[in-house]
Amino acid sequence: MFKIRQSLRNKLIVFLLAATIVPIVTSIIITYQYTKETVAQESVVTSANLLFQGKTNLLHYLDIVRKASFALDNDAIIRDMFNYPRSLDDYSSFMDEREIFRFLQSVSHTVPEIHQVYLYFQKRGDAYAAINDNFRRNRKAAAPDPPLLPDPVVRVETTHMSSNYHFDNFPYVPQQMVLTLHRTILDAPSTEVLGRISIDIALDTIRAIVERLYNREEELLYVLDEQGAIVYSPDSEQMGKVLKEPWVEHLLSRGEEKGSFSWRDESFAGMNIYEKLETPYFQWTLVKRIPFDVLYQNARQLTAINTLVFIGFLVIVILATLWISFHVTAPIKRLIGYINRIRTGNLQVEIEVKGSDELALLGTRFASMMETINELILREYRLELANKTNELKALQAQINPHFINNAMQSIGTLALQQGQRQIYSLISSLGKMMRYSMNTNQSVVPLSVEVDYVKAYLDLQKQRFGNQLASEFDLEPEVLQTPVPKMILQPLVENYFKHGFDSSLRGQQIRLTGAVTAEETEAEAGAEAEVLAGTGAEAVAGTGTGAEAVAGTGTGAGAGAGAGRMLRLEVSDNGRGMPPSSLAKLKASLERDHSGGALDNETAPSPSAKNGTETGEAAGSVFNDHIGLSNVLLRLKLYYDDLARLEVAANEPQGFKVILWIPLKEEARKDGKQ
Repeated sequence: MFKIRQSLRNKLIVFLLAATIVPIVTSIIITYQYTKETVAQESVVTSANLLFQGKTNLLHYLDIVRKASFALDNDAIIRDMFNYPRSLDDYSSFMDEREIFRFLQSVSHTVPEIHQVYLYFQKRGDAYAAINDNFRRNRKAAAPDPPLLPDPVVRVETTHMSSNYHFDNFPYVPQQMVLTLHRTILDAPSTEVLGRISIDIALDTIRAIVERLYNREEELLYVLDEQGAIVYSPDSEQMGKVLKEPWVEHLLSRGEEKGSFSWRDESFAGMNIYEKLETPYFQWTLVKRIPFDVLYQNARQLTAINTLVFIGFLVIVILATLWISFHVTAPIKRLIGYINRIRTGNLQVEIEVKGSDELALLGTRFASMMETINELILREYRLELANKTNELKALQAQINPHFINNAMQSIGTLALQQGQRQIYSLISSLGKMMRYSMNTNQSVVPLSVEVDYVKAYLDLQKQRFGNQLASEFDLEPEVLQTPVPKMILQPLVENYFKHGFDSSLRGQQIRLTGAVTAEETEAEAGAEAEVLAGTGAEAVAGTGTGAEAVAGTGTGAGAGAGAGRMLRLEVSDNGRGMPPSSLAKLKASLERDHSGGALDNETAPSPSAKNGTETGEAAGSVFNDHIGLSNVLLRLKLYYDDLARLEVAANEPQGFKVILWIPLKEEARKDGKQ
């Protein structure tokens, strides 16, 4: 066991064998159990259907025999003979006997299996019988057995040896097993007993019906009456006897008309399927006994076939497992040999790699690693010198920005000394911007700091454009201390001066607003879009339904529904606009950026186009700089995943605007991004 745990090859062999053998064995066991139950159930259902068909045939056959006894009701001559004593006149007596013989012969020919017809006259004291076309008489016959009773009128006597009814046995007719149907003749409508007609039936037809219901070589079938006496049995010596066994008592005590039950004792183990025949004149039970060995024979055969197939597959699997195990582990063992040689200090080992699979790739990478290690050992001194050089350059890079900042402070001081306060103000604004941009220790700042940076930038731009430019800040006090990613507003303001500012227009204005609000629902977004659209404005998408908000993330302004509090920052202007088609392209490009796609400069409007055409209008837009917007969007995603959004829309009546939605929950920002 210890060696198995140490050897990957042995582990692989054991695992592959277990992964193959266990499922197959489990499948065979489950299949056998399922097949066993399924086959047993199908056998029970098939046997039950056969028994039902046998029951139907038996009832039909015995009903034909019963109707044969009704011939007496249609024969007025014979019927009248029951109501008066036998005539003393020899001729009359002869004529009566001839009519009786005629009647008995007609009844005996009704069903081919009728062995004997017996007729008893209570008032006459006479008894007559017809057997094999022979007529018998007994003018001083005793009362028949069983006794004459008015109820039941019709009854069936269980299988027994045929009787001669106290007649002399001439001509001789051998006895045989018969069923007897007894019908008491009453003086209707009273219950006075006038006599009886008894019909002995040979078992040929009943035996033929029953023996079609089972396989005599493997199964047993009994027909029992309500007392447990055997009407039919595979063993003819048992017929007519009462079967006193526990399973018979259990069967007769069951109240269901049909069903099945298993039984196991010393003499039999199997399934018993039964069907009861309930009539006013007899109650029989058909019961079929199937041994378990026979019942589950097909399931065992199927399992044996599966086992043979399994053994064949097992041999193949064992051979394949051994081949795979040795084939897979051989390269590993060679690689371990190389490693052992390297451990002794031989770093120049030639590693041979065969094949192109993952293990060969591992060997190739290991050989490459050893070459790299040798090169690193030789280059260690050079790397140390290079590191020192890099450190020196880094120190110089830190010195230069500080030198520039100090120089600007000196210039600002000189401007104050010369009374040039405007120059000092501009130098101060530029210094604020440099310090803000050079501060790499903070990636998240309060919104107020970001706004101050934008104001410093606008101060410099106002010096350039003078009275042509105005700015407005409308920020709720509670949002000023909200932490936001650094440098997310200035790129948006800068785009205005790159592409949106028009020196030929008067009253140029840029506006920055900020408020805390709940995230818009889709219905609110649609309402906002309708307000932004105005009347007669062309739809952004070219549908002609009004200018709609075009979102860089989501499906529109305020896309998505949420209940979280959001920081809403809006940068808007009244400069030159962007045509709807270009804005739609910008939206599509931003959506690709939001889903992780690469920047698509072809879809972004060209910033170099002139006004007067569609691309010229795009060049005049505040926000057609796709790269700048993408950078802001990607940084928002970096800090807030998909909780933050960037929306682009037309500003009414003229210009453009961009809206940033930033979640206020602290947990919305990623750890380590502060």
